[in-house]
Amino acid sequence: MEGKMKEWPTIRRFVGGTGCAVVHNTVSQPYPQLYNLSIVLLFGLTLPYIWYLVSIGRQNLQDEKKTISIEAYKVHHETFNCIIAQICIPIVCFMIPYLVIQILIFVGIENVFVLSHVMVILTSLHSAANTIIMLAFIPAYRHGIYHDILHIEMPSYFHSDQKRMYKAAERKLKEAKNSVKAKVGMA
Repeated sequence: MEGKMKEWPTIRRFVGGTGCAVVHNTVSQPYPQLYNLSIVLLFGLTLPYIWYLVSIGRQNLQDEKKTISIEAYKVHHETFNCIIAQICIPIVCFMIPYLVIQILIFVGIENVFVLSHVMVILTSLHSAANTIIMLAFIPAYRHGIYHDILHIEMPSYFHSDQKRMYKAAERKLKEAKNSVKAKVGMA
């Protein structure tokens, strides 16, 4: 207790309730070090797992390419890229800021308040960033925003692939209907 009282002048500005326990490593040891270590370990274990899942997904997508149509593959590929981008959002918004702050605290830098505020801002941007990713990667959502909400005709390069896919699907459907009519007419 006496050691903590000697530290009081240097940590007084950090105390806002009990928040100093993580900011100052000499208060309530060993819990701040364990917390810092857990953040670093979780980040270190999460990245290889994400890399593994992405590589398996890519391999499955390549295997699927041989068995499905080009249009379906394009949709799957766009969706897979959207999922990868959405995986990056929590890494950028949650993991990296916390990791940087914990490393700075571990090496003894205590004035991390600006970074803490940046971390809170990045964390609050998580939902908005996911929405932006969905709009950027999925053509139907882009079309909905442009056409239905903003009443703007989308530039042709935004939905040319989508139009081509729908036209190909309509053509196949028409051919299937005609072949059914021909078979019924022959019977």
